[in-house]
Amino acid sequence: MGVLLVSRMSSPSGTIASLTLDEPPGTSIAEVSAAPDRLVLRLVGGGPDRTVLVDTRTGRVIGRYGLAR
Repeated sequence: MGVLLVSRMSSPSGTIASLTLDEPPGTSIAEVSAAPDRLVLRLVGGGPDRTVLVDTRTGRVIGRYGLAR
């Protein structure tokens, strides 16, 4: 199952317009934080809670941090 996040911000700098994350069923986005060059997503459900860092220029996941149960 994928999580689709669509940015409502358009920018001439070429930032991502959409992002699909390969996350297990039952995953939801609990919180989103943004910086000029990265997006921080706090995900819950579908397993242990986790945080995913995304490079806004390339749309690539640059880090994953999980919480052990």
